[in-house]
Order: sequence, then C-alpha cells, then structure tokens
Amino acid sequence: MKKKLFYDQKTAAWLMCAPAMATLLIFVVIPFFMSFVYSFTNKQFVMGVNNPLRFVGLENYKRVLTSGDMIAAAKNTVKYTVYVVPALTILPLLLALLLNNRLKGMTIYRVICFSPQVISMAVVSIVWAFILGSSPNSMMNTIMGLLGILPQGWLKDPSQSLFSIAVMSVWSAIGFNMIIYLSGIQFISQDIYEAAQMDGCTPVQKFFYITFPMLKNTVVFIVMTNIVSSLKLFTQVLVLTKGGPMKSTISLVYLIYETGFVKMQIGVSAAQSVVFFVVVMVVSMIQSKVLLKEEKA
Repeated sequence: MKKKLFYDQKTAAWLMCAPAMATLLIFVVIPFFMSFVYSFTNKQFVMGVNNPLRFVGLENYKRVLTSGDMIAAAKNTVKYTVYVVPALTILPLLLALLLNNRLKGMTIYRVICFSPQVISMAVVSIVWAFILGSSPNSMMNTIMGLLGILPQGWLKDPSQSLFSIAVMSVWSAIGFNMIIYLSGIQFISQDIYEAAQMDGCTPVQKFFYITFPMLKNTVVFIVMTNIVSSLKLFTQVLVLTKGGPMKSTISLVYLIYETGFVKMQIGVSAAQSVVFFVVVMVVSMIQSKVLLKEEKA
C-alpha cells in the first residue's frame, strides 16, 4: 500500500512539473541547441539562392572574438555594470534604513519608492527619453539651466549616454532592492539594538556592528543579482539609443539582436549568443561559490 502511494505521488509530481518542463524545453533548451548548431554555419535570416546553408567551422567564432563591435559591446557592458551595481547596492540600503523608521505616513513613502519597479522598462525608457532630451527645453536641461549650467547632450553625447542610461536603470530598480533590504532589516531582532543602546552605541556604531554584518548575505545576494541583470542590458538601449551615439551604448545583448534581426546574420548572432552564455555561466558559477562560502561562514 505504501509502495503504491509512493508511486502515485511520484506520478502526480511529474504531471504537475510537466507544463513547466515542456515550456523550458520548447522555449529554452531547444532554441539554445539550435543556436549552438547554427553558430557553426553561415545561416542567415533569409538564405540566398546562391548561398545555401553550409558548415563554416569556427569562422563565426573567430569573427566574433576579433570584432571591434564585440569588444566595444563588452567594454560598454562592463562599464555599465560598474556604474549600476555599486549604486544599486548602497543607495537602496540607505533608503531602507530611512524607511525602516516607524513614522506616520511611512507606508506611503515606501509605496512611492517602490512604484518605479512596477512600470515596464520600455515605458520607463520612453519617459526618460523626454527627461534626458538634448534640447535646451528638456526637463533635465531646464533644471540645469536654473543652476547656471549649460545644456547637456545626455543621450546624444557619447561621453554621457551610457551613464545617463545607468542613472535611469538605478532609478527604476532601486525600489526592488530597497524592499529586499527592508525585509532583511526587519528580520533583525530588536533586542540586539536595545542591548546596544544600553551599552551606549551610537546609530553609526549600530549600523556597522549590528545591521551591516547581519545583512551580509542579503548584500551578497543583491550584488549577484545586479551583476547578472546588468550583463543583460537591452531594453534601455533599444528604446533610447539603438547602440549610439558612435556605439557608446551598444551592449552585448543588443549586439546579438542587431546582428541577428537587423543584419540578418543568424550564424554570427548564434556564435555571439554562445559566447555570451559562456560569460554569464562563468559569472554565475563564481557567484554561486561566493554565496556558498558566505553561507558556510
């Protein structure tokens, strides 16, 4: 009887997992293997009569790894990650500490800070396109003018465009990280703070000797998720700059999209995808090892 019950539970578990597994198989696993195969061919979106599908070996990979566009995209993605990750690690923590106080109307402030997170990135990008317009009458340039600063190019200036996108991304994602920090802070026992208060600890000492050490795993989690998210920069570039000006905002994911769906070079795009997959996998493995060490510690 127990054996029959075990098999019934096992069958039920597989049946309940089947829809999710089928979805992953159709939309993730199979497309990945197709991309891997296509990366060794001259596959194009529309094959020409005089250019049939053929095996080209490692030609696409050599082309990708020596391409100026790939190098520029890698540099921009790393630079964007350097801009975004520290900001989305420190600023949400400060905001969570501020909003952790039990003051009147604090729930409203929490909702306001979190609200950008519920707006799709495409909509956020369109709104910020008006804010960061290069015209002297744009919102940001108007504010700069009130401060006596000349109008800036923002998204039209190669030296400012990537940083402008990073600022927009931080504004959009800061609320989510704030909620994570806030939940971690509220998990800390108030008895510890009361004991520290009796010992004469200042608020700064409480933060560095109680709050921050007990949020160590939360900080590691936020850093890891932000790194992976930054590597997948795409929507902001697609909506705002199309990789310009002068390829100053082209990212790895946008380059893959442009190569495959604009230039119609599916084989090269597939090779870029495989290289990008390897990079993300290596970063994820390093992050997993770091997280395991933190948990053991």
